[in-house]
Amino acid sequence: MSGRPHIKITESVENLREILKQQKRILGYNKVQMLYLFQSKQVETVREVSAVLGKSEAKIHRWLSQYKKGGLENLLKNRQVFGRPKKFSVEIAATLQQELRDPEGFQSYKEVHLWLWLIKGIASSYQAVYSLVRGELKSKLKIPRPRSISQKSTAINEFKNNLHQQIKALLHKALHQVNKYKQVTYWCSDETRLGLHTICRRKLTLSGVKPLGKHQWKFECFWLYGAVSIPTGKSFFWEFSHLDKVCFEAYLQLFSRQYPHELHIIQVDNAPAHNLSSSELPDNIILLFQPPACPEVNPTERVWEYLKDFLAWSVFSNLDELRIRVQEILVSFTARVIGFLTGWSWILHSLSLSHL
Repeated sequence: MSGRPHIKITESVENLREILKQQKRILGYNKVQMLYLFQSKQVETVREVSAVLGKSEAKIHRWLSQYKKGGLENLLKNRQVFGRPKKFSVEIAATLQQELRDPEGFQSYKEVHLWLWLIKGIASSYQAVYSLVRGELKSKLKIPRPRSISQKSTAINEFKNNLHQQIKALLHKALHQVNKYKQVTYWCSDETRLGLHTICRRKLTLSGVKPLGKHQWKFECFWLYGAVSIPTGKSFFWEFSHLDKVCFEAYLQLFSRQYPHELHIIQVDNAPAHNLSSSELPDNIILLFQPPACPEVNPTERVWEYLKDFLAWSVFSNLDELRIRVQEILVSFTARVIGFLTGWSWILHSLSLSHL
């Protein structure tokens, strides 16, 4: 395979040098260069020319065989390419783009490859599919947010569209409190658990480099209760040992004393801890319950996500160290930061319609 080729090259060195200059495709240039290297005695074996051109010895032998059968014309002839297509039509790309708009998405690039083959009848290489999806359509694998199987399919849209009506109904029902406090403020509230178990997040490294992160498996924890005001960016956080009715009632009492001169509508989820009777609520607080199993409608979730990004890959020896760090982060949360994280347009629109 790597010996001297027994082929007579009819073109002179000067002719091959001129033909080299005429080549517009790199493949044609490499083929003529092979002949030029042999004819000018710069190489003697297939192995040598293979090393110079960076081509396999099998490919060099195939080129020499083409030259032997039909000369330079046969060697440079554009040959029909067989196999799977490397490009997709605009129509196929548009159809795939529409499929990728579905939040359910695909589980992998391989699934897209199979979908094109089995559903659309398009056979293509995996690399071509990856180039289309990742390169042209700018779609990549993401970690999906878990969605409860108990969530009603229309619950989120119904809540967004009817929020202003719910607020007006609550205010109409609590007309005595509205007249008493004059100013009404809308809050969103939620709780999150923070502990010594290391919070993991993605890390960016070069291709082929597996990222590492220090991790500990300690499960001591506490609960952080929080409420954020969407229009003003104000926030109120407090630590408790548990998530239950006793702690939630104590949290609302602290909240009420912090803002005693306003009537507060606080959006909460349907956790059992939030089921307080009217007698257990402070006089200036009204609870508005969001749909069951729909954390997507509570912007406080974004605050927790942002907070935990600061804690990712941090290792604390005890809860006191964690408390100090959490306090430092919460102090840095200005009204502008809270407003940026939680100022969803649909909530602001609903508050505007409710005249809040």
